[in-house]
Amino acid sequence: MVLGWRDVVQGPFEVLRKDGLALVVEGLVDDLTYRVRSNMGPAVFRQMPRRSFIIARLVAVGDEWMLSGPVQMLRASERDFAYQLALDMSLRTPAAVFRNPEKQARAWEHQRADGARFVEFFGTDLLVVPGGAGTGATRRLQHVLS
Repeated sequence: MVLGWRDVVQGPFEVLRKDGLALVVEGLVDDLTYRVRSNMGPAVFRQMPRRSFIIARLVAVGDEWMLSGPVQMLRASERDFAYQLALDMSLRTPAAVFRNPEKQARAWEHQRADGARFVEFFGTDLLVVPGGAGTGATRRLQHVLS
């Protein structure tokens, strides 16, 4: 149980449904589904209806997750705020996004495709330009990769 504290997930989550004594949520940052329990009992989940959002920290306990610390509830109408929070978190901590193996695989695919376009355009995977020419090369590179 103590080792679960090494695998903490935090951020905004959308409430998908209740499942017995647990709550099923989806992380807005990593798009993974979590089956969550509370040490305060399942009654705490009554205030978290389907399609609402929670901002919380989850700790792994076996194959499930436990709420840890304070939980902030957002209504379904606060969806834009929840998604903005997820975007900000994704930009600040990209590792949180790549908890999802599918997103990590897609990122590597994009990296390989960008590298291939670079080599195709410049004929090499290493490009050295004089300091003053860097701005023009940067603009050309942005054009190639877009």
